[in-house]
Amino acid sequence: MTGQHANRGRAFLLGLVFLGATANVCAGLAERYRAFQLDGANVDTVPRSGPDAIAGRGDWWLSDGHLCAAVSAVEHDSGIVAGGGTLIDFGFCDRADDQWTYTNLLTGLAKEKAIRAQHIAATQSKGRAEIAVTGEDSGLRQTVRYVLDKQDPDALSMWIDIERVAPGRAVTMSGLLTVYPHRAMSAYTLSTRNSEYSLGFDHPYIDRNDVFSLVSGMMPADWSILVGSHAADAPISYGLQMVSAYLTDTEGNDHALPRFLITLPEYNLHGWMTRPLWWDSEKPGMWQMLQSQFMDLKVGERMVVHLRVVPGQHADVAAVTDQMYQGALLEGSVNAAPVSLALFNAEGQPLSQRRVSEPGRFSLRLPKGLERVKLVARSPWGEILEREQDLSQGQDLGALTFTQRSELRLPSGSPMKLTFHGVNGTPNPRIGDDLLNFREDGQPVEHSLVSQTVSLAGVESDPPSVFLPPGDYEVLASRGLEYDVSQLRVAVRPGEVSRLNIEPPKRVLDNDWASADFHVHAEASFDSTLPLLEQMRSFVAQDADILVLAEHNRIVDGQAILEGSGLEEALHLITGSELTGMARTTTVPSSIGHSNIFPVSERSDLFAGGVPQVEDRRLRSLIAETRYRYPAAIFQLNHPRSDGALDDDLAFFDHLSQGMPFEPSLPITHSRNLPLVESGPSGFRDIDFDAMEILNGDEVAAYHRILRDWLALLNQGYRIRATGNSDSHELAEFVGIPRNYLDVPKRGQGRTDAAVVEAIRKGALYLSSGPLLSVSQSGGSVIGEQLTGAEQSLDIAIAAAPWVAVDTLNVYVNGRLHSSRNVEANQAYSESIHVRRDSVVVVEVTGPATAVYRKLLPGLEPIALANPVYIDADGDGRWTAPGL
Repeated sequence: MTGQHANRGRAFLLGLVFLGATANVCAGLAERYRAFQLDGANVDTVPRSGPDAIAGRGDWWLSDGHLCAAVSAVEHDSGIVAGGGTLIDFGFCDRADDQWTYTNLLTGLAKEKAIRAQHIAATQSKGRAEIAVTGEDSGLRQTVRYVLDKQDPDALSMWIDIERVAPGRAVTMSGLLTVYPHRAMSAYTLSTRNSEYSLGFDHPYIDRNDVFSLVSGMMPADWSILVGSHAADAPISYGLQMVSAYLTDTEGNDHALPRFLITLPEYNLHGWMTRPLWWDSEKPGMWQMLQSQFMDLKVGERMVVHLRVVPGQHADVAAVTDQMYQGALLEGSVNAAPVSLALFNAEGQPLSQRRVSEPGRFSLRLPKGLERVKLVARSPWGEILEREQDLSQGQDLGALTFTQRSELRLPSGSPMKLTFHGVNGTPNPRIGDDLLNFREDGQPVEHSLVSQTVSLAGVESDPPSVFLPPGDYEVLASRGLEYDVSQLRVAVRPGEVSRLNIEPPKRVLDNDWASADFHVHAEASFDSTLPLLEQMRSFVAQDADILVLAEHNRIVDGQAILEGSGLEEALHLITGSELTGMARTTTVPSSIGHSNIFPVSERSDLFAGGVPQVEDRRLRSLIAETRYRYPAAIFQLNHPRSDGALDDDLAFFDHLSQGMPFEPSLPITHSRNLPLVESGPSGFRDIDFDAMEILNGDEVAAYHRILRDWLALLNQGYRIRATGNSDSHELAEFVGIPRNYLDVPKRGQGRTDAAVVEAIRKGALYLSSGPLLSVSQSGGSVIGEQLTGAEQSLDIAIAAAPWVAVDTLNVYVNGRLHSSRNVEANQAYSESIHVRRDSVVVVEVTGPATAVYRKLLPGLEPIALANPVYIDADGDGRWTAPGL
């Protein structure tokens, strides 16, 4: 309740009539402030909505009627730490605006040391609602209280209490980690104590594996303002403030603790040290870091930390700073939109940022005490305006007038993907830029909607035009792997509207098999802001047929969006989920990696749509549960190897959950590989997945390593199907390529979830990032089939669009290269195979990236890999693995 309301309350005490009114007001407060656990009776009565909303039965709800928050149940994995008790949803009760991802308390500053939640309780009273989460480990008792209070009506408070109750592992530093990979939110660093440490959106590069780099990135800043997606239906931003951190010693004395903020494009950490420094410094350095290594809590001591989360109803910094600052309003007008206004003080240090979506008046609240400010206005057509203002002369900037607004009208009615490249000195465009000028080490870090491309699906929701900086551009119109590419040069001039008259791509290849991408993300993943409709349009523009929506640790049914898109005939949508292991525990010291399950069904009343529990269990346990819950589902191991990964845990074959990599040169029963085949209580093993992603996106180097792994498994009798998928999170990541061609009709009633599952189980599919491939006998495909007889002849046909080059055909028999020859596209070849024992044959086609290919699919190379042909050499009707 505001101070004004409190004064009115005191005035009511002057009479009996007003006493009754006061009682009604307090009763209203008691009704508004609520804290309780969600169950079957009440789960649909609360506004669980927004792109990242995942709360369901068992989770805990907190509300004051204006702000609504959800805390995950003890058993609900939510973030990089196993278990729950964390803030998972937060926003305004009357808007579908939740974009909060995951935030985890890291006591000891490592996810394997984090204290897991063990008990959650809710309390509410007049003007206050609270959820308290407690846990105990290694001699530490940890309590986190999430509080909505009338004394602070615009924020959610987090009170962290860490007490030493018994001897145990030392705790030197701790922190609250908030994740937002792929710039799912954009972090703006602000210090209200010393503006020298306000970085805004311009962050230094921090090497997480280099202690010197980490220390240099530790800023004494108190605010991290996380700007949500500007493309969301209900935009939002979050101001995360560390208010205080102190140590209470055994005598009851309080001591302020050193605090810091580390910000990276993927996450930030509000951290604190366990004890005061012997030699203090405003900004932590190596000397302070060295001191921290000798810190710990004594029995009976505790750390108490207070953080606040302040939401704002716009996707900009000013949505939060307008609530923080107490100075005058800076005003002005702008004649064009969209534009972004960045505000700096006289020393060039960032203060705020406003996004203007419509031409007209704007305002920004200023902090007190400023004498001069500078405003920088950015537009998507590249025009930048700057204005300085002496505040002693007033706070009205006047009119900001853009004169170079350059727009390009796009073709309509035909599906295609348009790729723009600057020529004659024009830089490549950044279409979809949010104009925040987010940078790391001076270089732009893009979010999910920035790319050099525009996807058109031939429907009404296609964008009619695009803003481009003036210059000369080469435009390529593509349509996936079965079409040629159209090219056109276009000149965009300042202040003019141009039209792109480019020919739609022409189909040059015939193909009866449907194409599918089994690994696609959109805005419901914690690491993407890409609207599902936009991803669907991109998919159709690539002429791909079957999309598996596999959001991280969520089950999301996108059928309603598809039905309203006009794309129902072109696209078949399958509901899946990417089961994403991020925690390290005693059971899985290196997580369980990532896997997809599909098709599955969403349960909107359950946590994250009913996704299985992922953390603190072996992969075999998760496979067993999914087999029970979804007996028809495919279980696909995703990107089992990875190069230069953000998270060392995500590639399962790099650690097998136990910290040791798979060794393909050794038998699977060797001690190095034994975790794969150890049976659990259910009888399932870690190796019992159906499919394995051999090619993920543009990770060609990892492809060659995974191919070796896969061939070794085939030789030992593990009939794992090979797939290739895009793992697309952003518009800059091409969706639908790599893809899988499988023996399912491209259109019509035969294109069903069941048909897709049947084709995968049969092995009747091949992956491709360019070439089309058939392996047949007597005109019928033998991919995935078992042939009888020691003498076999395979007919291999290779097709490719003119912009896709092929030059090599490789045939592997029992994991070894049987033959390799130079080939050309759109030709047929015969391969004779003579074997003495049952064998497995794999066909691969590769080629170099042409100039056009590199422009359309940078970083990728043309590859086609067929699933095996099995040869029963002795004709006994059984196939026996040849072994290594």
